[in-house]
Amino acid sequence: LFTHNGKPQTNYNFNSVTGLLNSTLNLAQGINTFTLTTTNPCGTASETITINYQACIPPSITLVNPQSSGTSVSNANFAFSANIQNASPQNIQFTMNGSPINYFNYNSVTGLFKCALVLVNQTNILTLRINTPCGVASETLTIAYMPCQPPVIVLVEPSTEKHEVTTADFQFLARLEHAETGSGIYFTHNNTSITDYQFDSNTGGLSSELTLNEGINNLKVYNRTSCGTVEKKFTITYKKKNSDFNTLEEKIKICHHETPSDPNPETIEIPISEWPLHQSHGDFMGECPALRPNKVIKINQPNGQVTQPNQNSVPQNTAPIKKESQKKVNDTKPKATPPKAPTAPKKPVVNDPKPIQKTGGPKTEKTTPIEKEKTKTGKAAEEKKKELETQPASVPTKRGGGK
Repeated sequence: LFTHNGKPQTNYNFNSVTGLLNSTLNLAQGINTFTLTTTNPCGTASETITINYQACIPPSITLVNPQSSGTSVSNANFAFSANIQNASPQNIQFTMNGSPINYFNYNSVTGLFKCALVLVNQTNILTLRINTPCGVASETLTIAYMPCQPPVIVLVEPSTEKHEVTTADFQFLARLEHAETGSGIYFTHNNTSITDYQFDSNTGGLSSELTLNEGINNLKVYNRTSCGTVEKKFTITYKKKNSDFNTLEEKIKICHHETPSDPNPETIEIPISEWPLHQSHGDFMGECPALRPNKVIKINQPNGQVTQPNQNSVPQNTAPIKKESQKKVNDTKPKATPPKAPTAPKKPVVNDPKPIQKTGGPKTEKTTPIEKEKTKTGKAAEEKKKELETQPASVPTKRGGGK
């Protein structure tokens, strides 16, 4: 009787001459038990043997960290791990950038392979190879190491942290640099979270359609990555285009003229944005000065012109009046006159006003009134003479004693 794992087998051959029995069987995985029993008139004999069959299975590799090739990391320290089956430590070869690495750890029971790596800048090429009598398994992968760069937020629209608009609808645009996957983005409007924004991980573009409140709108963008966090705060002030716009704008008082020659300016209050226009028309800042008198004085000048003087000053026609009065004062100032000559004895009046000269006898010199006065007054008369000679106008003297 021949059995395999308790089951009788009939597919065997027995040679009674040689006593040899043979059979071809398919072993099961693990322990296989064979029993041979023979019996004759003299007795019974039995023999049991076992065969442990382990099938030859090729090795296999399953990546754990990273799970695939082409991974990018920002930290140079990297914990590589994989699952290896149907292998022993002596069957394993591991290299980084072509250099063998022997300081790995392998658990043949669980199949876990681990190795702590220090990556170099840019691309790192890793190769894991298993070679056993049952087959060969190999994995080659790359890990890109990029030094950690903290995130950056760049405002596009608005481009400044303080912005003013006149419409409520506003499209917000920003660029997020080193934002990784964009999972750490937070956006708020007046402390209310905004979730309907759009983010492009390829360009880092962040956009959102906003409806602004009238007045100041406070906005904040926050981005958190493995390399750090960044926050950007900014305000958008919405002012309506209608008359309510002026209520939000600072106002100033100016002295306003309807025309450049307006003699009666008035103090008005305007939005500060309108000041350049008023300034170009001749207005000036501040209240208009008090006017005295509160009316327009028109003055006819001697030349026929009509003037409108500044109401805060003396009328312009006073200047020429002053000159005219000054002239009258000058005319009334005593003028120097030559001293009155002593009158000669009256003689008969003749038609010829020329002095009568005697003929014959010794010639006598004619004595002028000035010379006579000089003999009487001395130096005083001489000074009067000089004064008479310097006067622009003098009173003519009558010759011949006058009429």
